[in-house]
Parts: sequence; structure tokens; C-alpha cells
Amino acid sequence: MPITYTLRSALYVALTDRSNAKTLIASRGPGFQMPHASGFASLASEPSSAEAIAAIQGALAAASYTSVCFAGLGEPLLRLPELEDTARWLRLHNPDLPIRVATNGLVSSAMAASVAKRLREVGVCSVSVALASSDASQWQRLACPEYFADREWQGLTGKVAGASVSSAPELGDVCCFVKELVAAGCDVECTTVAAPNVSLEAAFALSHELGASFRTREWFP
Repeated sequence: MPITYTLRSALYVALTDRSNAKTLIASRGPGFQMPHASGFASLASEPSSAEAIAAIQGALAAASYTSVCFAGLGEPLLRLPELEDTARWLRLHNPDLPIRVATNGLVSSAMAASVAKRLREVGVCSVSVALASSDASQWQRLACPEYFADREWQGLTGKVAGASVSSAPELGDVCCFVKELVAAGCDVECTTVAAPNVSLEAAFALSHELGASFRTREWFP
């Protein structure tokens, strides 16, 4: 089962093909394809923590990498407990290898600080957050959000620790998560695809307002 794949000098780890919004790959446009040489493929099934660790261990024994990134076809934060297990093992056995997460950022505002802290505590040093648009309505149309990642492992039903949880994710929730990641000590980069009618200037401004760096991703028509 191809749990890991390679892009440039980084080792990527896929924990799920499921997503709670339009996938980051689909957001690149209908013409986008993952490089064949990367070894990227859909998962046959979702790996356990032990299976993910074994796959990483094998990959690291075969080649040298500059970082490890949790990404894949699906949303890695849907499997936060397994991500934590795997990152904790990486930090213990490869303490000099930076750990990164690529996410759509769909964490409820009520849980944003907690999730950010949990990621930092297991050794995640940088997070790439997809920011489809700085405009709330356009963001909804492009990101196609369905539910918060924390629903998968928290069983959210309206309130968490006294905080209200909206029924559907909004751009404000992503912004809140970015700010909490920054506050937790993560190096955060917001990425925006140069899709038609998306203001990259406005996305850049919002990213910096939130305390994150910014990068544009190419659109593939």
C-alpha cells in the first residue's frame, strides 16, 4: 500500500483519501496531475499508526529526505490521533527531521487552539493551510466545505467546552485556526491557487494579517 510518496526532497505521508472539503489536489484545477515520478497513488485502505510508521521507516532507510509532510489525497487532520502517533515516533527517532502538515484548515474555532497545541506538542513545526480566497462567499464556492475535521474524533454536537460550534465551516474558522497555529509556535504558510477571479493580492494581505507567510499555487485549466 503506497502510504508514502516523494515530492522534490520531501517525504509525504498519506493517512486518508477522505476529505471534508474539495481536495487540495482538485483545487489546483481540472488539468492538474501529481507527478508520476512521485509515486503518489490512492490508498487501498487507511493505514494504522503502526503501518504509517513502518512505511516511513522503510522510506527513510532507503533515501535521505529534508522533511516529512502529512498530506495525501485526503485531509490529514481527519485522522489526528494517527497523525500524532506517527509524528511522535518521528520526533523520537528522527529529531532533526522537520515535520509539516498540509491541511484545508477546517477545524472549528472552538477546537482551534487545542488542535494547534496538540500538533506543536508532537513536533509539527510548520503547517501549510489552503486559503482558497479571502472573500467569504467565494471561499465557500471554491473550498466546498462540508464539516469540521474535529467531528471525526470529537463527536461534536453543537458545543465544545462551552463554545458554540457552527453547523458548517466558514472562512472565519480557517482564519482562527491559522492564528492559533501561529500562537502555538508553528511556522504557518497560507497557499492560494491562482484560480479565475481570485484576488491573490487580497489573499496575501489576509495571510499576513493572520501572521502567516503566503505562497501562490499555479492553476491548471
